[in-house]
Amino acid sequence: DFGDPEKLLSDKHFAITKTCSSSTATTNCWKTDLQDTDASKVKYKLLKGGTALNVASLKNASTRSGPSVILKNGVIMRYVLISDVTDAVGYFTIDINGNDKPNIQGRDLFGFYVTRKGHVEDKNITKTSDSQNDLANKIKYCREGSGNADESWCYGALVDSGWRMDY
Repeated sequence: DFGDPEKLLSDKHFAITKTCSSSTATTNCWKTDLQDTDASKVKYKLLKGGTALNVASLKNASTRSGPSVILKNGVIMRYVLISDVTDAVGYFTIDINGNDKPNIQGRDLFGFYVTRKGHVEDKNITKTSDSQNDLANKIKYCREGSGNADESWCYGALVDSGWRMDY
């Protein structure tokens, strides 16, 4: 089902309370404003402070099609098919407590890639540099929110630190 976002994010696999299409996901499920202009919307922050405007899966909603769902436990998930990352078939963005605070990339917002073989990978799946694959750089990219940074580095930092949020 990783090749079909609607089939993957369905009642067959998850206890869903709400489903949003690609075109309505940011306003109807995520309730965010990625341009940081609407004070009433959820703002995702960076670990170092400041607003995270590059919530990868949400920002690319116009070019990467896939639904978002809100689960009965409050988790919000989005899954999109991707073709611009070698060996990856899709990308998950997950806010583990939905629109509730803290809304911080690396605390409650994470992302990860799913490979064609079903493996879960962080941003280093793009193999931009071997030096980026160490924990210190994953933490740096998770915290900074620019350039190569996105929520999948935070997932990588969390996994590589033994599932401890000591970054």
